[in-house]
Amino acid sequence: MDQKIITHMTPTTAPLIDEFIYTPVVNYAIQQNRIPIVRKLVLENTTEEDLHELKITLTSEPEFVSNWEYRLETLPPNQKIELEVKDLKLSAKFLSELTERLSGELHLKVFSNNELLSQQSYSVDVLAYDQWNGIGTLPEILAAFVTPNYPEIAKVLQTAATILEGWTGNPSFDGYQSLNPDRVKKQMGAIFEAIASLQLVYCAPPASFENTGQRLRTCDTIFAHKLSTCIDTALLYASCIEAIGLNPLLIVLKGHAFVGAWLIDDSFADTVNDDVSLLKKRTATGINEIALVEATSMNAGK
Repeated sequence: MDQKIITHMTPTTAPLIDEFIYTPVVNYAIQQNRIPIVRKLVLENTTEEDLHELKITLTSEPEFVSNWEYRLETLPPNQKIELEVKDLKLSAKFLSELTERLSGELHLKVFSNNELLSQQSYSVDVLAYDQWNGIGTLPEILAAFVTPNYPEIAKVLQTAATILEGWTGNPSFDGYQSLNPDRVKKQMGAIFEAIASLQLVYCAPPASFENTGQRLRTCDTIFAHKLSTCIDTALLYASCIEAIGLNPLLIVLKGHAFVGAWLIDDSFADTVNDDVSLLKKRTATGINEIALVEATSMNAGK
């Protein structure tokens, strides 16, 4: 998977707006990670005259971003200028309280001497606070739903510590300190058994969720309702893994997701990868660098 931010350009016939590249989906996780929604804004004066006292505004409907304004004294004829869109901030309050997906719009307007010269609207999907957008746009945002500091995680680790002590005589989650991949595997296994003891009931995700995204059950919802999809359980397991100092991995396939961790203190250079061989080589017999876990095996039943 290309790790760059996937943006969207909407063609426009309006004068002045030469190029406008933006991220066509927003949610609370994107806001918390300070990912800019507008990537590029270029104006061009295609007339034969100077344009004076330009005012460029960006607003949204509903109000999921702050209003933005830029003033430019003069734009000469047949000239382009790229504007740096600063201080266009997503609303943390709006996005954190949103419980259903909305269809929103960004409105871009250009004025000269207070006269409207150009305007264009761009569609944006505004997602619920617990909704992941899928792999099509910013797939790495899935990692934002790994929450190692959630209070209930400590209870899972307490159960896992008892299991680990029974296996090894040592209840300590010492991460990579032992420099022993087998010790890391046993820590992973103890957490696996602790989550399995919760008797979470498996609930199938929607078809093709990896492309369209889906609502994710956060830790509080999982512990309250004892239901989880493959990706919900993977995120819970990754949260526990990260809480003890191990480096987790989230793997998304067509219609499925699972989880893993590095057995050595390492990570991939890129946030997102779509090269399967990177996993195959490190999980091959005798390599002992990565262990992968089928998340649904932690659920109750079969």
